[in-house]
Amino acid sequence: MHHNFVTNMISFQIQYNVLLVKFRLLWYSVRVLPLLILCIPLVSCASKPFQPINATETYLLSTLSYFDFQNPRQSVVIENEFFSEALSLVPGVMLHSGYFPSQGELLVAHMFYTSRASDKTLVLIHGFRGGAQYSHFLYLMQQFVMRDYRVVVLNLPGHEFSGGIRGGIASFEHYGDMVKDFINYVPPLFSGENSFVGHSTGAVALMIALQDEAFRPYADRAVFLSPYSRLRGENVLTFLSHFADAVGKDDELFAIITVSREFMPRYREWRKQAQKYPPIDDVPILVLFAENDRVVHVEQSERYHSEKFPQATLFTYKNQNHTFTNSGYREVREHVMQFLLD
Repeated sequence: MHHNFVTNMISFQIQYNVLLVKFRLLWYSVRVLPLLILCIPLVSCASKPFQPINATETYLLSTLSYFDFQNPRQSVVIENEFFSEALSLVPGVMLHSGYFPSQGELLVAHMFYTSRASDKTLVLIHGFRGGAQYSHFLYLMQQFVMRDYRVVVLNLPGHEFSGGIRGGIASFEHYGDMVKDFINYVPPLFSGENSFVGHSTGAVALMIALQDEAFRPYADRAVFLSPYSRLRGENVLTFLSHFADAVGKDDELFAIITVSREFMPRYREWRKQAQKYPPIDDVPILVLFAENDRVVHVEQSERYHSEKFPQATLFTYKNQNHTFTNSGYREVREHVMQFLLD
């Protein structure tokens, strides 16, 4: 009888181990299969810009983009085909677009101004998978061009008309390098009063640039909209789910590939570096968070920014989302305007 008991126990253990192995194989196949799919080369995505939103792509590609930004002959009168909604109320507004070199790529910048423009410059930096036509940027373009500012919008690497793998980045530090490289490429633009506004990853780019003591004298004011030190979703699928809710869904397979292979690994590397950044207290900074932000881990990011920017003004808007487009967004705009113009 003891023999039968031992035999049964051994048999049970073998069956249990077999089931365990099957379960693990099933589990790993679920985890690994998406990664195998993600190993598809991104050749078709290389150097392909994001599709512009509400813009005539042919007009831009044939008329404005891919000219050296230093070439003054690329200025044109804006008609009704690009940024028209925001700038149609500004008589005589001009658009100067072109590329500048940064980290082995040709990145694109757009500058809006009039013949009355002073030596004041406002630089706007959009977020990951965003673009120059972020609604609050359109508003700031209009308001500041009307106040005789030169307004520059930078396209992140791999976004809109900038070169590089779509949405790709070799290092988050390159986002900060982009800002500094543009200033170094056209220093006359920054001989007067300069303000910077970054949204989400654009705010991170600005934060990285501010780590450079040589850059800070160029920044008279800076605004971070929905900046992050930590994202709410630390794995790819959670992040994409939250991100899609925040900015909308488009090209989801591409988004999974890009976020998995490009953005998320670089973000994790940067998070470790960001903890070592020294505090900065010599630049006036406004930091705005949104209580209902599903992309940014607001509580941790608030603590981080209060530690790294001890003199900054931090404020969290209730009932607002990652892009500050919920009801009451005008209050956010007025807050930014007041800070930049004081």
